[in-house]
Formats: sequence, structure tokens, C-alpha cells
Amino acid sequence: MQAKSDAEARQRLTAELPTLLAELRAGMESIATPPILAERAFQSFVALHSAALRGKAPDLSAYQDVLPPAMPPRVDTATDIPGLHVVRLSPDSDTERDLPDWIAQLQLGDWLLLSLPDQTPQRLRIGWIGGTPRLLLLTRPDDDFTVLMPLRWLVMRAAEQAASPLPMEAPFDRAAQAAIRLMQGYA
Repeated sequence: MQAKSDAEARQRLTAELPTLLAELRAGMESIATPPILAERAFQSFVALHSAALRGKAPDLSAYQDVLPPAMPPRVDTATDIPGLHVVRLSPDSDTERDLPDWIAQLQLGDWLLLSLPDQTPQRLRIGWIGGTPRLLLLTRPDDDFTVLMPLRWLVMRAAEQAASPLPMEAPFDRAAQAAIRLMQGYA
């Protein structure tokens, strides 16, 4: 961005700004730029264009955007809702791209085998999918164990071999086998 020293150049820039910013926003959306990063970029654009419109060269060293390292995911428990585990990710971590087929096809009622950090694998059922970014609410039907997590965390856990689909038949087969064993004991 060059300083605009004459009135005509400033008027042209002022007229072009809405289109330029719309194209920049569309480009960022097309590559799934996380909202926090897009906002930071647009704050820099405003400062740069403001300097150019005043006819001054911007101090580019002030706009060198160095991102802090992404925070590792964390799992918090809600003190006011027993059994609820909330997964929190850094807002500028990867977005939902290249989902494994089994994750892209998830639906309400599907079952997952998921390990929370430092816990044994849990058989959980999808009770809700929604939001932007997409969130999953997973429950264990026999108690109050519940997990609210971003879909991208499921992708991360799957890559770490800590999440996988659980065929629906598996929990029901186990339940049926347990019922049969129980009934055989009464026969």
C-alpha cells in the first residue's frame, strides 16, 4: 500500500476500497481462514488504508503479524452441570478440511469410540450436531457422561488413533449377548 499524495488518488482508493475489501473477505472465506485471523488481518488493512488516505507511508513494522503458537486442546468439566466435558481449542487452529469419510458421514444416533486425554475409551452416541464451527454433543446413555466438542477435535483425535466409528450393531450385540447370558443363568 503506497501513500496517496494527491486528492484524485485518494478518491480512487476510497471508491475502490469496498470492492477490494469484499474480494479480500471472499478470498479468506474460500481458504477457510479462521475468523480470529481474518479479523486481525482486516484490522491491519484498515490501519494501512487509513495511512494511505492521509498521504502518509504506513509503519510496516507495526503490522508484522506474528501468531502465537496454538494452545493445545483442553477438556474442561462444567461445575454446574455434572458429567459435562467441554473441549476447547485454540481459535486459530486448523479448520474442518479434508474430513475422513467416516467423520463427514456422521449423523445423529451414530456411535463413536472416543478417548479423552488420560482416560479410557468411551462408547458415546451423537446426540446433536450443529453450530459454526460444527460442534458435536456426545452422550453415554447409561449415565450423565457428556462431551461437547468441535468437530475438528474429533478429526485430531482420529488422527491420533483416539477416536473411531463404532458400528451400531456392536453395543446392541453386546447388550443382547449379556441378556442371553443372564437369561441362561435363570434357566
